[in-house]
Amino acid sequence: MVDLIVSGHPNSPQIQLFVDHPEGVTVKLCTELSRKLSEVIDREMNALNNYRLEVSSPGLDRHLKTEKDFTRHVGQMVKIYYTESGNNKSVTGNIEAVCDHNVILVDGDDQISVAIGSIQKAKIKLKW
Repeated sequence: MVDLIVSGHPNSPQIQLFVDHPEGVTVKLCTELSRKLSEVIDREMNALNNYRLEVSSPGLDRHLKTEKDFTRHVGQMVKIYYTESGNNKSVTGNIEAVCDHNVILVDGDDQISVAIGSIQKAKIKLKW
């Protein structure tokens, strides 16, 4: 699971589950997860009888949020918006490593370390 978003009215929520898999996310995988999750919701949450469930991949332009997200994308170009000493900053570079709750980026000859806890938003820069 990469992300979970619950929105809408409490009596008829929209549940969006975003998943990732090392071998890719297929329609078959999403269908299987949706069926299994629906069974659990129907069995365990009797009050939720009018919900909408969506299971999908977060897409190519996903936001990176966790240390695991950054580790999965080592070697890829990202743009990170973060706060340092009360100032908003941004940096673009290739993820070289993730260690001690920091993302290590390389941009040319520069190496930049950004604390994951200070990151406001981070996205993969797509190559077109």
